[in-house]
Amino acid sequence: MEKEGWKCVRKPTKIETERVRGEQARNIT
Repeated sequence: MEKEGWKCVRKPTKIETERVRGEQARNIT
């Protein structure tokens, strides 16, 4: 379970990466 957890975080999908980027930009603003 732990291995899969860090694996998902380490290799995020392009859509997920863009989504996180958008959320970070919103928090910074």
